[in-house]
This record gives sequence, C-alpha cells and structure tokens, in this order.
Amino acid sequence: MGSVRLSDRDRAGSAAGSRADSGASGRGESERNDDDGGATRSKRLFFRIRVAILLTILVGVILYAWGDARSRAARNDWSRTLDVGIILVNTGPSGSLDAELVEALRERARALGDRLDGQLHRYREGSPPFAFEVFALDAEGERAPAPPEDEGVVAALRYAWDLRRFTHSLDERSGTADRRFDSRIYLLASPVVNERRKTVEGLSQDGGRIGVVEVELDRTMLDFALFVVAHELFHTLGAPDQYGVDGHPKVPDGLADPDRLPRYPQDGAELMARHRATSEHQSVPPESLDELTVGATTARAIGWQR
Repeated sequence: MGSVRLSDRDRAGSAAGSRADSGASGRGESERNDDDGGATRSKRLFFRIRVAILLTILVGVILYAWGDARSRAARNDWSRTLDVGIILVNTGPSGSLDAELVEALRERARALGDRLDGQLHRYREGSPPFAFEVFALDAEGERAPAPPEDEGVVAALRYAWDLRRFTHSLDERSGTADRRFDSRIYLLASPVVNERRKTVEGLSQDGGRIGVVEVELDRTMLDFALFVVAHELFHTLGAPDQYGVDGHPKVPDGLADPDRLPRYPQDGAELMARHRATSEHQSVPPESLDELTVGATTARAIGWQR
C-alpha cells in the first residue's frame, strides 16, 4: 500500500488550524467566565441594594417609634392641653342614635373636661388638661377585636395589628385620619337591650394612644359612658386600675376620700376604681360626672402630683 506524506504546507496548515481551534475555545471559555462574573456582580449589587433598603426602613421605624415614645411621654409633663378625640360609633342600625343624643354627648363631654380640670387643680396649677372633641359615624355591626386569651408575644402583636386596622378604618370613615390627637377613645354604642341591666365595657393601650369603650347607650348612660371613657383615657397616660379581683375599689387607693370618717359610704368614685364604695365590700357605679374623683395615687401615676 502506498503511504501518504504531508508536505510542509499541509503541516503548516494543520498547525494553524489547531491554533485557531484552540484560540476559539479559549475565547469561548473567557466569554463564559465574563458572563458568570457579571451575573455574580449583579447578584451582589442587588443584595446590597435590598439590604440598604431594609436598613433604611428599619432605621425609619426605629426613629418613628423613638419619636412617638417621646411624644407620648411628653403628655405627662402637662405643659399644654391634650387633644382627645372621642369617636362615637353607632354599631346599631343606621340612624338609631338620634342627633339629639349625639349633641347631648357632646355637651356632657364638655362637662367631663370641666370636671377633670377641677380635679387637676386639686394638685397643681395649669391650663385645662383635656380638650375633648366628639365625632360620630354609623358602622352597623362593627365589633372591636377581642383581646387575646394567650399572653404570648405573637398573640399580643397580632391583637395590636388587628386593633390598629380596626381603628384606622373608623378614622377614615369619621374623617379624623389626619388629625393628630394625643389619645383617641372609640365609643362603640349599641341600642339598649335590657332597661334593667345596661352594660359598658372598656379596654385600652397602657401608655398608648388608643382606648375602646362598648356601651348600650341612651340618655341615662351618657355620664357613666363618659366616666369609662375617662378611665380608658387615663390608662393611655399610664394610670393603673384601682379595683381588685372582686371588682370593688381597692383600699385606700381606690377610694375617692380615703381619710373620710366614717369611711363609708364614699361621696365620690375614684376614676380608676370605676365605682363608688358604699361599704368595705360593696360598691355601685357612679350616677353622675359630679362623682368623678382623681385620687392621689392616680394623680401621681399620670404626673399631676410628684
């Protein structure tokens, strides 16, 4: 068989082709490396941008919380009159709270302001402590979120979130969302079910800005409803309850006049006790705002007395 011999030109061509293939392969590998490097740099850049945004949001939340905490604490300096919004929410059929009843509530809210002004001046001089403003809206069937039975942190955060959503919705509908009140008390009013047993209940954020009162409202309940409004308002200012597990006023801090002789029956109802003590183990709800009394322990708790 004959043999095939490559000429010098053929060998040169073959070598050149080999170098070309090698160069093309190198360029392809380099391009892939460049692509991978670019993708890695893009991912790193996106990660840094995301972290920067999250840190900015976190700093903003911290600054807002710090500013709000300072603002809430400054309320207890009593260097100015505190603005309090009372949001009257008719949870019954639309129109079931007539205009005369709403106006009567506004008048009694002014009386509440006068009564609390008089109580302040038992302990110190100063401008009126509160300016109450009443807003009304219909919201048939609305109910405040129920407080959690679980005392865990997650349940508490969930409840705070639900309450904030609930109250913000009422703010939007009442036209008060943009108002900067020092505290807001939401008075959820429903028609009276039983004339012999009318109910009123309340809850609030201790040291916060929000309180909720649920009441079966008619003209006979106006003063007691506003008494409970003031009770929840004082909770937002840091005042603790002054009644025991049996619901009766604590002795002596829950008594309007602990130095009275004979001690019972008391003439007034200490605000954070919610009831007027008639004996050591008996008490009754106040019948009028004229009975409302801020005791010395409560006065110290909110900064009226040092």
